[in-house]
Amino acid sequence: TQARSLGKLRFSESWRADVPGLDLKSIFVVGDRLLVGASRELACIERTSGHLLWSRPSHRAVSIMTPVGVARLSADGRLALHDTSDGERLFEVSLAPCVGASASGAVVSAPGLPHMLLIGEGARHLCAVDLDSSEIRWRRVVRSRADAAARRPLRLRRAGKLMLVSGGEAQLLAVDILTGEVVWRHAGRYRYSQVAVEGDRVFAFASEVAGRKSRAVLECLDPWTGRVFWRATLPRPIALLGAPRVTERTVVLTTRDDDRDGPRTGAMAFDAETGALRYDMPGGLCEGLGGCLVVDGVLLANSESGELVAVDADTGATRYRHVFAGWSSRFHPADRPRSVQPVLRSGALFLPQSEVYVVRPSDGALLGRLPADLIPDTLRVDERCGVYIAEASGYLAAYHALPTLTVVQR
Repeated sequence: TQARSLGKLRFSESWRADVPGLDLKSIFVVGDRLLVGASRELACIERTSGHLLWSRPSHRAVSIMTPVGVARLSADGRLALHDTSDGERLFEVSLAPCVGASASGAVVSAPGLPHMLLIGEGARHLCAVDLDSSEIRWRRVVRSRADAAARRPLRLRRAGKLMLVSGGEAQLLAVDILTGEVVWRHAGRYRYSQVAVEGDRVFAFASEVAGRKSRAVLECLDPWTGRVFWRATLPRPIALLGAPRVTERTVVLTTRDDDRDGPRTGAMAFDAETGALRYDMPGGLCEGLGGCLVVDGVLLANSESGELVAVDADTGATRYRHVFAGWSSRFHPADRPRSVQPVLRSGALFLPQSEVYVVRPSDGALLGRLPADLIPDTLRVDERCGVYIAEASGYLAAYHALPTLTVVQR
């Protein structure tokens, strides 16, 4: 029996809402619902019909989705947890307000561990809040002093029952999640800003000036002891874009490499076992800044200039390169989405450009596109490939895939 599909994925707009003061980072798909945070309210929308299930008055806050409910952290340090079923407030605790940096935190939800929220408090502390009992389990000083480094958010990565903490200082901490005790502390020459955990390896990036183009090193450490397996000095000063991306054999760093024509995205890769340099492509990945993702050993970059570039993560060889928006997004910056980070769902890659394109990541074949007139500043995709687009203007729209005809031959 042979089956042949007729046509590509087709989408239809299901509903549209106008949310005053919409927070683009506070949109979550939870089961059959869509939770939406705004400056004055927290709302829950039935994702298929667009019906408003409930709305609760709120204030401007950072939203964090947890297994127990949605947490809202305000600038003055108030942390409230809301039930996703009806929006009722489960509890509220008072923390020290975050000083000089955006709020940062991590949700702990794993077998053998309690439901906890680890969150930066004040300028120097990391605090653990038990989401089941609403108690503060522990507080730990994770910065040596409240200087310029404290103006950068804490970066948290979990490794088993340890939480790795980097915060723009020349040290990397491993903290016991249950007790808050420091298990090991690694000091280096440069400031640690990004960490990736892959199996029994930690890959830590440290630079002379955090967040700016400067000399840097990449280190591979044991997550349980802090022992350094190897240290690689980067061949040129770089400004890192995001955390290191790890494949089975390679660690890839994506870099911002500006030239006289504007920003470009480059890549640099190291052997995961030895730290040897595999390749270096200054500005050679794509024009403009790109949202990057590794899928099946392929580094994919969705550029703000309208390009989709795929390179072999191990060798740097180009697999394919497609142009969707041409140069239009360059001449019309207002049409660029605020984030071009691609979304992988059900084997398809959803790309926010001036429109949303759906492609097959293996070869870049176009599977479909959304007939949206909204700029996809924020993009969410559910398990059925339903797409939710939010625009900074406050509009939120839902699109669902239409049935696809298939010819069956015997």
